[in-house]
Amino acid sequence: MSMLVLRLKNIDTSNNVDWVYTNWEISTAKNFDRSKLVFSSYEDRINRASIFVEMTLNPGTRYYARAQVVTNKGAHKWTNLDVWTHKAFDDVENQSDLPSRVNSPDITTDSDPRDHVATGFYIIPKEFAAIGDATHVATSYWIETLSGKVIWKSLNDEIFKSKILVDNVILDMNTVYRIKAVFHASSGDSSQIATKTIYVGSKSSDANIIRVSKAISHADFISVAVNTTLNTYKNAKSVRFKLIGFNNGKGDTAFDTTVNYDNAPYTFSMPMEKIKRNTIYLLMLKYDIEGNWKSIVFNTFR
Repeated sequence: MSMLVLRLKNIDTSNNVDWVYTNWEISTAKNFDRSKLVFSSYEDRINRASIFVEMTLNPGTRYYARAQVVTNKGAHKWTNLDVWTHKAFDDVENQSDLPSRVNSPDITTDSDPRDHVATGFYIIPKEFAAIGDATHVATSYWIETLSGKVIWKSLNDEIFKSKILVDNVILDMNTVYRIKAVFHASSGDSSQIATKTIYVGSKSSDANIIRVSKAISHADFISVAVNTTLNTYKNAKSVRFKLIGFNNGKGDTAFDTTVNYDNAPYTFSMPMEKIKRNTIYLLMLKYDIEGNWKSIVFNTFR
C-alpha cells in the first residue's frame, strides 16, 4: 500500500464560507477518462482542502491528480494538482502546490534514537500549530525501512493523536528505520510529512537485563516466582523492568515492576503465572538516572 497527501492550491479556508465540498480524482490518464480513474472522492465535505489517501499504486506508472471546489454559488473549474511517476509500492507521495497551513510534527520517542528499542516505545509528535483557529483532530503515523517499505502504521488516528504506543511489531536489530508522521487539522489541512530516523541496536550488554532475561527464559514453570539478584548501577536509586510478550503479532505487557536500591540484596521477583511457554518476549530496563530504555529479545521456546 502507498500513502498520498493531496492539497488544493491557493484556497483560503477561513474566507471561503460558501465552500460546500470538494471533488477529488486520481487517474492514469491525462484526460481523466472515467475508465482510468484509480481513486475518487466526490462531494467530500470533510476533506475539502486536503485529503490523505491509502491505496495501491504501481511502480513506473504515471499518475495525475485533480480537484474541484464546489460552493453554494456553483462549481469551480477542475484544478490539476500534480503529475508524478510512482517509484515503489510503499512510497509516500506528497502532492502539493503550496506549503501546508499546518505545522509539521516534531517527532520524538522515549528511546535513544542512536540505540533504539525494538518495540514497546511511544512515538510523540509535538508542536502542532495552524494558521487561523484550526485544531488538531488526528495524526497519521508509520514506520518504514530505508528502502521505503512500510512495516507499521496507524493512519488518521483521532484517539492517539498526540502519543501512540508501538507494541505490536518487533523491529529488526542493527537496522535503521524512519518514523514518519502527519498532523491533520479541523480545517481539512494536513501538514507536511515529518521524519525521525532511528537505529535499532543489538541486544543490550547491561548485566542486569541479561541476568533477568536468562532467569525468565529458563523458568521451570513450577516455582511460585522467578527471582534473581541485581547488581548496583552507578548511583541509580531504582531500576524499572517492563516485559512485553508477543503472540500472533500482538504485544501485551506481561509484567511491569520497579526495584529500589535501598536494602541489599536487590532482588527482581516476578510471579511465575506471568510467564507463558512458547512466547517471544521483549524485556526493557530503565534506570532512574537515565532517560532511555535498554532492551533484549528472547523466548521461552524449549
